[in-house]
Amino acid sequence: MKKRYFGIATLILGFAMIFLSDMSYTGAAFGIQPAGNTAFSLIGMGLVFCSMIFMASGGIHKKITIDEVIEDSRLEKLANKAMRNPNVKRGYKHLISELGKGNTHPGRGIVKRLEGTDITYFGSNETRVYTRIEEKDHEIIYHVKGVSGKNDQDEVINTLKRYYKK
Repeated sequence: MKKRYFGIATLILGFAMIFLSDMSYTGAAFGIQPAGNTAFSLIGMGLVFCSMIFMASGGIHKKITIDEVIEDSRLEKLANKAMRNPNVKRGYKHLISELGKGNTHPGRGIVKRLEGTDITYFGSNETRVYTRIEEKDHEIIYHVKGVSGKNDQDEVINTLKRYYKK
């Protein structure tokens, strides 16, 4: 959504620069006129051209991948236990859905890091999702390392700290 707005804003700015320059009625950007106006209209034409390319290409975006395989058996058991609670399960689906849409602050909007690890976690009401984030050229991968409810998050956090110390 933001990509589209950026392309439209660039297009509008480009047209504004073209029309605010003192071009002749024939539409010529070159000719006998002050040098500043020529530069102003050329920059405007460049912005219009760039916005068309930007909108045609779909913008600059990164592919988002979510790896939901919890590799550690202890963390997997804790996640399965937490997911028995329907509120935790619903919160998990919501958080993963928001991450997949590109929302980097899903849930309550607070992103926390576990001290001494490279684990980041997101919270939404009763749910906590613990991930490792890997960024490549045009891809962001969220590796889900654990899931917990609000009540059993301490056990999951201690296990994560034990396994993923830096």
